[in-house]
Amino acid sequence: MGIKILGPDIHTSDVHWYGRGKTMRTGLIAVKGLSLQTMQRIVAEGRRKRFGDFSDFLKRVRPDQTEARALILCGALDVFAAENSRAGLLWHLARRQAPASHGAVQKSLFKKTDRIPPPALPPDNRLDRLRREFAVLGFLCACHPMELYAAALKKLDTVKAALLPTLTGRRVRLAAWLITGKKVRTRQGDTMKFLTFEDETGIVETTFFPKVYHRFCHMLDLNRPYILTGRVEQDRGAVTLTVDRVDVLPENRFVMKDIKHASVFPETPETFSGIQNRKLQGKPCREIFAKYASPHPFDLRKGGPGQYDPARFSRHAGG
Repeated sequence: MGIKILGPDIHTSDVHWYGRGKTMRTGLIAVKGLSLQTMQRIVAEGRRKRFGDFSDFLKRVRPDQTEARALILCGALDVFAAENSRAGLLWHLARRQAPASHGAVQKSLFKKTDRIPPPALPPDNRLDRLRREFAVLGFLCACHPMELYAAALKKLDTVKAALLPTLTGRRVRLAAWLITGKKVRTRQGDTMKFLTFEDETGIVETTFFPKVYHRFCHMLDLNRPYILTGRVEQDRGAVTLTVDRVDVLPENRFVMKDIKHASVFPETPETFSGIQNRKLQGKPCREIFAKYASPHPFDLRKGGPGQYDPARFSRHAGG
């Protein structure tokens, strides 16, 4: 379609998405953890007078710590990032957070601490930036989310979606992102599914016949990557992949913590069981899923009280 997606920006974004010509501007509504009141204040204050700097923004909009952090990590405050460093903005935000009570934290957001220069910080790592943007938005504006798995894919013998028409009749492995699906029943009453995947080169229509679907359906979840193995078919010019095996693409092992703690995709990996044992011991899986809902699944591992049961709790794609 040739449409360019622009990320959220405190000066140009509205609450909702809008388009102009061949560009779409991400709405503030896409930023996870941002309240409607904060979105409306950003838009209203920005229209009244352009924000002078990061401190001016915090003073006039009054976001809480979680909201301010989310806005930094998704790029909405890049206009104030010296040398394009979001780490610098996070440093300034941390300077405003008092170590005392919650009330002191809220009050400290508006102290004049910007006179203290930040330490010499290393440049932002591009992949880390993308991971954090994905954590906050649930999508990437500048590239396809499969880029997050480039390192893992180098070790695997996979093909790109764009090459499938040249591989008709051959059995291949494809690393792709699940985007939608449709469940149907055969004449015998068995369930099968047609799923649509994509990578950075194109879209792939796949077929999961009943036996394969029954075997792998518990693994399938929207908006995450998989390694598909199957045979490339072509019928009346339409190229499809008949899948006979599904594997989960090795994770980057970044996990979104509780949004209340304003920590998105920490540098050190933390497994689901680790979070469970530390904070949610004994709580049922359904409650944990509701509390830790995110665009990217956790590194789910069995073990400990309330262990994850894929047959019972997995969200099947489109079903």
